[in-house]
Amino acid sequence: MKKTAVLLYPHFSEYELSVALSILMQGNKPVVTVGLHHRDIKGESGLTCLADMQLCDIDSNEIDSLLLPGCMDIMTLVDEQALCDFIKIMHVKGAVIASISSSPYLLAKAGVLKDKNYTVGLSLEAMKQLEVFDLRHYTDELVVQDGNIITARGRAFIPFGIALGKALQLHFDENWYHQ
Repeated sequence: MKKTAVLLYPHFSEYELSVALSILMQGNKPVVTVGLHHRDIKGESGLTCLADMQLCDIDSNEIDSLLLPGCMDIMTLVDEQALCDFIKIMHVKGAVIASISSSPYLLAKAGVLKDKNYTVGLSLEAMKQLEVFDLRHYTDELVVQDGNIITARGRAFIPFGIALGKALQLHFDENWYHQ
């Protein structure tokens, strides 16, 4: 079975991954955590994670889906061309790509949001300054799925995780995540 690659970068938002990771576990979906340049990555709340591998070592043929958390300052990733190239490769292969909070910036920069409806946890002013977003396809909904692309605002991490599980056709108990 192919894996879901969970991309981790400095100051990634741990809580935005919590439900998605739980659903992947319930659905017995193999996961590989991927760091950009180092295997030790500290999240925005200070949790240090050890990635399974670095981006340069990943075999895209073993991956059928990507999970991208937001991060405290997305501008720290503006020069990470290898990350955008990897996202583009996975999009061309038809992978499910789930991106939350500020991370849809990486999708826009990689060109995978072209003609796709999306949402993002950035202000309109920030989106305009970044100059990679097509605002004609932007919506302020909490979670948006357009084909194989799922985007969400950070506070929607529960429905975001559920949308990923459904897109991957996993068997999981959705009731675990509702009050």
